[in-house]
Amino acid sequence: MAEPEGAEPELSDQDMADLAMVCTATYDVVLANGQGGAQTEAIKDARDLARSIYQEISQATDDAIDAEITKADATLQAEVKSGVVDLKDFQATCDSLLMEEEDGVAAPVVS
Repeated sequence: MAEPEGAEPELSDQDMADLAMVCTATYDVVLANGQGGAQTEAIKDARDLARSIYQEISQATDDAIDAEITKADATLQAEVKSGVVDLKDFQATCDSLLMEEEDGVAAPVVS
């Protein structure tokens, strides 16, 4: 059945897990590069939320998740340094999914 025009496609569990991993790595790179500024605590909270989403979907052990995150962090950092990806674009996407605006300041979305 075709999706209604203008409807967002349903994300599979794998899509959500991939997105959560990318956001975890994005926030790790932002923090590692000292770019958190006044948002540092909110970024840490959003990073933890993304990691917990990944863990819930993947059902992997903490050690396995940490290994995957380390690999994703290194890959993303290399792509940022080489100019392949724009970290600000990645962060903006993750912020829009994991944070809410409160008085003009993004805060982690907690459900």
